[in-house]
Amino acid sequence: MPLLGWGSAWGIYLFLLNERPRLTGILALLLLIQGGVAVMQFWQQGDLGLRVLGEYSLDPTVEGVSVLWARDHPWLRAYGLTGHPNMLGALLASLLLLLLPELSRGQGWPQRGIALALSVGFLGLLVSFSRAAWLGFAGGVLVGLGRTSRWTLLPFLLGLLCLIPYRDLAGSRWAERDSRIEQRSMMERLRDVSLAIEIIQQHPWAGVGVGRYLEVARARQPEALIVHNVPLLVGAELGFLGLACWLWLMRAGFLALSGREPPVGPWLSLLVIGLFDITLWPTTGIRNALLFALLAAPLAIHLEESALGNEG
Repeated sequence: MPLLGWGSAWGIYLFLLNERPRLTGILALLLLIQGGVAVMQFWQQGDLGLRVLGEYSLDPTVEGVSVLWARDHPWLRAYGLTGHPNMLGALLASLLLLLLPELSRGQGWPQRGIALALSVGFLGLLVSFSRAAWLGFAGGVLVGLGRTSRWTLLPFLLGLLCLIPYRDLAGSRWAERDSRIEQRSMMERLRDVSLAIEIIQQHPWAGVGVGRYLEVARARQPEALIVHNVPLLVGAELGFLGLACWLWLMRAGFLALSGREPPVGPWLSLLVIGLFDITLWPTTGIRNALLFALLAAPLAIHLEESALGNEG
């Protein structure tokens, strides 16, 4: 699976780099579908019966379904058509940042369609209640704020207004750290971070091999999960050499800061989310690999065009 993920990412990356197709319509459609399903799931606090599209069975009272605790009962976090709210949040944050620049370029009905897709997608991001995705999206928006017309942020302002009746739910993701759900999540994450550091210390140079992290971690702790931190996962599987390659790859976003309209926001979002989750790392799934390539290609195109411009 890890090799398939990297292969898929590389293939779609080369296609985007060489063919440079316009993806505005596809991005908008994905936002409308995933965001719309997410909003409806949260609204009715359950699934929509879309099994044929891969929707999970979602009941907030069932153990294992991701919820938050507020107003004395569990609230379903929206899954969309993904396997987890954090995956939905990472997907929507990335798509929103990729599509946002197109809002100022469009006119008439296409522009209105993009604005609608951004609004629905942003609402879906909010009801995922994914803190990592929220932070990644906020960082991506802030880094491009000086180059973006202020009014293009209007769809997001409308989304925040819709969240006002549920502001206590959003606040619980930051303030209610002593709830049973949050305590269990924190304990699991701290356990997995400790295991990852232990594995890195025992296999510092070459790591344990791509895709073998969970096997090695569970040999030490049967309840272990994959660590929710991309640098630690890379360091454990590929050692310091792999971690150095990851740092070299991530630096591309900073190189792209110069030039006109650099697509840094989506890449910064990927970096920020990767500090708290692994939902955008290619070795963790085909969908994640494709999304990684979708974020990497615009950056590579920008760097290539900047280099050609400097030569000219």
